[in-house]
Amino acid sequence: MRRMSPLVCVFSVAFGILVYAADPPKISPDEVSAYVNKRVTVCGTVVETQFRLSPREGGKQYFLHFAHQQGTSPVAVVIIGNDLAAGGVFHDIDKRAAQKRVCATGYPKSTGAEFQLRVDAPPQIKIVDAEAQE
Repeated sequence: MRRMSPLVCVFSVAFGILVYAADPPKISPDEVSAYVNKRVTVCGTVVETQFRLSPREGGKQYFLHFAHQQGTSPVAVVIIGNDLAAGGVFHDIDKRAAQKRVCATGYPKSTGAEFQLRVDAPPQIKIVDAEAQE
């Protein structure tokens, strides 16, 4: 059996890293169902924020609910854990993101009732503007 040359191996790994590091497609909340478990950036207006306590998931959770069209499933960005504490990178995210256009990057999952996109690092979420725009 013929072995792969080290140079081909290095190029294969480098190509794989570049493909993964490339910017994911930007989609609206209404398009999420076609991208479940695929890396995407979802951009939309946050119309509702919700706080929940969860003993399993870092104690605290914030849900940022995007506006969506009638007939499509709701989409929520979920922020979990200690970063919500005072001084944490996501502190007051509910107040800063409410009624604003937000872009969040991750892998949407379906819960049956809605799609959720978990965020656990600051580069995954960006408040795009101070006034809601669609």
